[in-house]
Amino acid sequence: MSGIILTFETGGAAFGPDSAANPTKATTESGGVMGEGRRLAVVGNGITGAVVAAGLASIGHRVVAVETDPTRRQALQRARLSVFEPGLSDLLLSQQWVGRLSVVGDVGDAVADAAMTFLCVDDRSRSPRDGRTERLAETVGEIGKAAGVLHPVVVATAMPLGPGAPLRKLIDRSLGADERTPIVSFAGFLREGRALADFLTPDSIVLGGESDEALRRVVEVLRPIFDQSHPEGDWRRRPDVITTDLATAE
Repeated sequence: MSGIILTFETGGAAFGPDSAANPTKATTESGGVMGEGRRLAVVGNGITGAVVAAGLASIGHRVVAVETDPTRRQALQRARLSVFEPGLSDLLLSQQWVGRLSVVGDVGDAVADAAMTFLCVDDRSRSPRDGRTERLAETVGEIGKAAGVLHPVVVATAMPLGPGAPLRKLIDRSLGADERTPIVSFAGFLREGRALADFLTPDSIVLGGESDEALRRVVEVLRPIFDQSHPEGDWRRRPDVITTDLATAE
């Protein structure tokens, strides 16, 4: 795949007309948009991960969020966040209450039965590049051992690595398999103080992947956001959606 696909518009969203990522073609297995959600793992739960986990649960998916640190895990379960994001604490609590969101401490348990994993390692340290990559390698290794080659890894991370290429190497190394776990880069633009609103009602979304099939599966998961059919959506302002290859997205 190469280049940006911007040749077909539907309600403000742009896709190639024959692309498997076209949301007019992407349907859930049950044919529904809401209420038939998939089981998803969200690994790493700084603010980026908390927003992604709560947002995915609110559009109908069953989300298992992973926080390995016991203190931070308890804080996330109680929606006691280190920064203020309007609506996020309430959404974390409500989605746990209705059973669409749970917070666990073991990566393997969360990833093993998931349809895909969202990797949200929110490491804002000023350590050298190798130090940040070491943290990413540790997380990816745990995902690889649990998931094998069964589902895509969707990268939504605040780490300024340009993580596509190193992430590919890390996953291949952790799996030791001939098949390649598909990687998709999900570039939403989450502003401080507006992160939840930016995730659920974005102006634009960039998806970069190594295969049309991987992109199609991610589009199926995110389609309520693309067509703004979720409870907080506004059908009059559907986002511009750009699909491209992994390197261009990064």
